[in-house]
Amino acid sequence: MLGRIYPLVVLLVIADIVMKVSCAEKGSLTFVIDDSLSMQDDISLIKKSVNPAMMSIVFNDTSSVNNIVLVTFNNSDAHVKVVAKNHNELDKALKDVKALSKNDPKHQVLSMEGLILALEKSNRGSQVYVFTDAYAKDHQKAHIVKKLCQKKQSQIYFVITVINTKQYLDENMLMYHETAQACLGLAYEVNKDDVLQVFRLITNTVIDNMIVVYQATFPNTNYKRNYIKFHVDQLTKYYVVSIAGKHVNLTFSPTPRHPRYVQNSLTKHNIGEEIVNTDNLKVFKIINVKPGEYIFEVNSKSETSVVIVGRSDFHFEHGFSELKPESLNDTVFQPIADAKIHLSVFVYDGSKSVVITKALIIGMNDEPITPELPLTNISKDFYVTRPFTTPRQTFKVVVYGKVNATDITRFAKLPITPIKLPDNQVLNVVIAEGKETSVEYNSSLKLTCKVTAFPKPKISWYNNKGQLIPSKSYMSEYPYDYVSHLEMPVAKENKYMCSVVNDIGLKNASINVKINDIFTVVDTPKRTLLEYGKPGALKCDVKSTLPMNIRWYHVDEMSGTKTEVVDSINYSMSADRTELKIIKMDLYLSGMYVCQAYLVNDKNIKKEFRKLVEITGLVEPKIQTQAKITGIKGAAIVLECNVSGIPTPTIQWQFRGKSGSKFEPLAETRRVLRINSVEAKHEGQYKCVAENVLAKDEKVTTLIVQEIPRMVSNSSTTYQSTEGDATLKIPCVANGDPKPSITWKMDGQPIAMPSAKYVVEDGALVIRNPTVADTKSYECVATNEAGSVSTTFKTFIRQKPQVVGVATKKVNLGMAVDIECSVVKGWPKPNIRWFVDNSGKQFVPIAGSLDVMHIARAENIHTGRYKCVAQSKAGTVEHVTSLTVESRPEIVTKSKSIEVIEGDLAIMVPCDVTGVPQPAVTWKINNTIIKPNLKYSFSNGSLIIQNPNKAEIGKYVCEAKNYLGSISTTIVVTFEKRPSTFGTTHFVYLLYGQNRDIECEAYRSKSQSIKWFNNEGELKKKSIQITKATVSNDGNYTCHVSDKQGHTETHTYVVDVGGPPKLLGDNPLNDWRGEVQEIRSNCDSDAKPQAKVQWKYNGKVIPDNDVQDIGVIYKWGHYTCNVSNPHGSVLKDFDVKSSVCLIPKNSKYAEYMPLLLSEDGTWPKWKTSKYFFVVDAEETTTLTCLNRTDYPNSFKIFPSKTAIVAKCFKEDELVVDAGIYKISELQCAHKNYYLTNNAVRITLWFTSGSFSQFCGVYYYFFLLIYYYYL
Repeated sequence: MLGRIYPLVVLLVIADIVMKVSCAEKGSLTFVIDDSLSMQDDISLIKKSVNPAMMSIVFNDTSSVNNIVLVTFNNSDAHVKVVAKNHNELDKALKDVKALSKNDPKHQVLSMEGLILALEKSNRGSQVYVFTDAYAKDHQKAHIVKKLCQKKQSQIYFVITVINTKQYLDENMLMYHETAQACLGLAYEVNKDDVLQVFRLITNTVIDNMIVVYQATFPNTNYKRNYIKFHVDQLTKYYVVSIAGKHVNLTFSPTPRHPRYVQNSLTKHNIGEEIVNTDNLKVFKIINVKPGEYIFEVNSKSETSVVIVGRSDFHFEHGFSELKPESLNDTVFQPIADAKIHLSVFVYDGSKSVVITKALIIGMNDEPITPELPLTNISKDFYVTRPFTTPRQTFKVVVYGKVNATDITRFAKLPITPIKLPDNQVLNVVIAEGKETSVEYNSSLKLTCKVTAFPKPKISWYNNKGQLIPSKSYMSEYPYDYVSHLEMPVAKENKYMCSVVNDIGLKNASINVKINDIFTVVDTPKRTLLEYGKPGALKCDVKSTLPMNIRWYHVDEMSGTKTEVVDSINYSMSADRTELKIIKMDLYLSGMYVCQAYLVNDKNIKKEFRKLVEITGLVEPKIQTQAKITGIKGAAIVLECNVSGIPTPTIQWQFRGKSGSKFEPLAETRRVLRINSVEAKHEGQYKCVAENVLAKDEKVTTLIVQEIPRMVSNSSTTYQSTEGDATLKIPCVANGDPKPSITWKMDGQPIAMPSAKYVVEDGALVIRNPTVADTKSYECVATNEAGSVSTTFKTFIRQKPQVVGVATKKVNLGMAVDIECSVVKGWPKPNIRWFVDNSGKQFVPIAGSLDVMHIARAENIHTGRYKCVAQSKAGTVEHVTSLTVESRPEIVTKSKSIEVIEGDLAIMVPCDVTGVPQPAVTWKINNTIIKPNLKYSFSNGSLIIQNPNKAEIGKYVCEAKNYLGSISTTIVVTFEKRPSTFGTTHFVYLLYGQNRDIECEAYRSKSQSIKWFNNEGELKKKSIQITKATVSNDGNYTCHVSDKQGHTETHTYVVDVGGPPKLLGDNPLNDWRGEVQEIRSNCDSDAKPQAKVQWKYNGKVIPDNDVQDIGVIYKWGHYTCNVSNPHGSVLKDFDVKSSVCLIPKNSKYAEYMPLLLSEDGTWPKWKTSKYFFVVDAEETTTLTCLNRTDYPNSFKIFPSKTAIVAKCFKEDELVVDAGIYKISELQCAHKNYYLTNNAVRITLWFTSGSFSQFCGVYYYFFLLIYYYYL
């Protein structure tokens, strides 16, 4: 059947695309599936193969596939199922593919039609797999498939399953082989079960872009051995070998020097893995091979095809051009035969290790066609050859290079078939719209002229007068297909000609353009029936391509005159006036209507359509009413006269009283006669007369007036009682004629009388032993023949409140607790208030109004008595619950060590414990429990040790325990000669020569022991006496006191002997020159301890944080300094003045400060201090706000000036135009440009001899220094 198996990869010819597909562009994976009935098993296998595992490889960033296209075909049609971007879209479409189409008797299908759809929907560079078991019914379209696949550079594989074929060699299948060969694909036969293996091949080929290493087809020699040599290079990662043929065999030599191994040795020697293994197709992936030459031996019972491809980051794209190109975008894929062309190559070299040397054009037998073509580097990775003549036959492109002096070769992915032009290309000119077309009046005309010509033609359009008309032309397909478009408005018929001329000759094509009719009319009925009183519509179905208007007329039947119809209470028209709506049909609206359509620009062009409107639905009057009606005195009465008839009849009412002899007309003319308050005089007969244009009808109703009972009002509508009362009585009195009877209802239901609960006395309802359940609604009903009347009473039975709860409650610390106060009785429902007594003295109110007091987290403070008070109008009741919050023991003592000082009477080792119930405290030392004796005693959990000495040194364990748990802590007791800490510190300041006794504040009783220590050791004294104090008395004096209860206390007294401060000198500052230290030094002093200085400036205190800014922020003015220490203070006042001007170097207004120059325009040579420039009195300076055309600037207070001359007055004041201004006032209006840019050029003109010409000065470095200080 499959006589020839063609290579897996064949070059795609693209002749009409100038832009090249980049290596990053991804193609499509396309399945074209025959859904004939015989393919049922194949389709199931395909669905099984397209699984999530395969899709995770396909839809992957490293895959060469962008989407999956699915197309189905059979013997009658072909359809695109989906262009899927993900697995879910594909899976949904695959589920809809079912083998339902009946097989063709001749086993033929529209496989080419399916392929055409697939190629049109697929991306460039796609892989297309066709699954079928039948011949091509539409084989005549094979040339379209070949053209499309070459245009899109796509591979086509035919997977033909054995079911409807008779033998392996089948001439009917040759078309599939030829198509596969032209479209770089493969056609092979597989058993149905082998379809799954095909998908292994698909999975491996979509992962990477592959390079062609070797391809060949061997003729059928009945198992003759064919040897294949191919070269492995170091830049190729792995190889895929595909061999197709009938019962194909393969053996392989791992290296040129090793003996051949049988096929399964590929995997045995860890150099390959099997991808597909069927009788007719074998595919292996070869890995782990060293560079060098390798040999294959293949054979089969048929023609055998071998393709070897590899994965490499070194490959190239190519193109051809007649002119020398600058880039690959200037080339085409398919050159013209026998033309002088350049070959261009763009190289992709991931390793950057290949040196490109030359190219070669070879035939399909791999023999050279042209001499070697040296490649010249034009730009990065882009090379061009010298011109050469394009071969006539199909050829291949080879590029040569070197890697570390080793040759490396790459083949173009596809062979190239040159375009063969005929010797004489006959001009062919066709207008796509034919020889005649029609358009609407004054609409846009679009004509397309398709041209086939070579060399390039000139295309022109002319009208019937020979006038040239502007048009647009372009090449649609290289090298001889062109298209020209003519687009223009037309208002009349004309003939247009497309004229084409080139070196071959001249040819024309013409078309007649006609204008369609102006009006388009839809035939409508000429007679319309409309129902009286209902809306109706008349249609005027007239349209025009030109602007038009419509008028409507109503024709008088008698005179025949037409009256124009306009929007009114009778008519409304649609916006386009094609519909006339009769709002409400009446007799006078019937007759003939005329619709007149006319052009807006020419009212004489018009058409009229007539419609006869007739009325239907007229009915004679008919009355329905009651013969007798009873009215209640004082109430309203309504007499109805229900009338039917079309048109609506008019109504008249007439009345005849009891004593009257005839009917008298009434004023009422509506169908309802209403009497608001009926009296006896209204009794009698009422006649209703109805009449319309067709007839008249009348009916009589008799009215009888009666009086209903009346209730005597009660003083109250609500009666109250309290549970425990004997009875509750509700009175009810009613008048009426005849006298009404009294009955009672409860909540709308009658009450049975008499009963043990209820009894009626003189109309009053008596309720015995009332309870809360008797709080209801009671209705008293008075009834006679005229009717009944009722009134409603409400009862309210109170009930005293009653609550229940527990007397005591316990809760663990940190847990939630609810204190309940349940109201079991009480109506109305009592209000709840809560009180708490935590101190055992009195209750205080707390928040809470519910019958449960919820404490989310119980703390010790929550222990106490909680009182709930329930109160209503029926009474008050209260309940008290005692809450105890219990907790595990907790030791709150912070100290972990106690220091015993030699001589202490006793020492207390603290262990402060909390917990409920009160924890029991146990002391241990060396795991032995301490019991009270003369040495040890206990006080509130603490351990007291009498007369401690070194023997008491150790670790003492305090353990606290209650039934909730226990806790312990360890306290270390040490023994020292003197205190290791100062304890409480006191400062004692003494004047030179002063006497002082210092006593220890902790020593209060003779029962205490006391010791004093200084820096040198213990002082055997009860107090410290200092006589005529000197500096030698300075130091720390520490006292330590203890008593028999274990209390100890330490105090330290720091003695400092000195005197009051004395100022060191006086520095008058009447002409201060900016040295800030001169101001602060005026208050320098000699004092012990060191004196503090409090500064004032002009009477205001200077904060301590701002003292450092004296002379910077605080400058000229009056200063006061108060110099003090514990022994005294001294006050000093002085003034700071300057005769010179001080300009600050670092101003917060620096961005707005002008440029300062000397009077002659040069940089000033001023004296400086740390913070100021010093300008002598009367010295003149120039201030400039730099002004540019694109950045104007001037002074804030002198808007018209960009430069001013100023003279130093004093301090921070300058004289400008006889006015005195502070320096801070002389700011520029905008930030200076030289401070808002990194580098600025200032152009200065100096005319004083310093500069004699225009100079551009870059002064960025100067500004960095100068304005850093401004």
